[in-house]
Amino acid sequence: MTAPLGESAVLVSASLGILGMLLSPKHPLYPILSIIYCVTGGSLAHGQFKLRGRLERSIQENGFDIREFYPTVHHWCDIQTAKVVARKYGHLGDYLNLLHQRKSEKAT
Repeated sequence: MTAPLGESAVLVSASLGILGMLLSPKHPLYPILSIIYCVTGGSLAHGQFKLRGRLERSIQENGFDIREFYPTVHHWCDIQTAKVVARKYGHLGDYLNLLHQRKSEKAT
């Protein structure tokens, strides 16, 4: 999954919005909150898909380049997106080594 947090937020909020409208059709709060959460989740997902595109272009042009992947080791969502790209192009081991190296640096 490229954008686990964003995609999950969209799915959950849409489901809750529909459920809220079915259970309480006269109360406008559920659809309004659902729309807000869907937009927020969509925004998060959009950022992750942009990152995926950038990483894919980089790996296609230059192979696995640590300089391109290193900025992704700080945030969970970025790590998941980078893992998807690295796995797709056969560089998951390289990326996992980078993550392990980052943990070692952080520990010292």
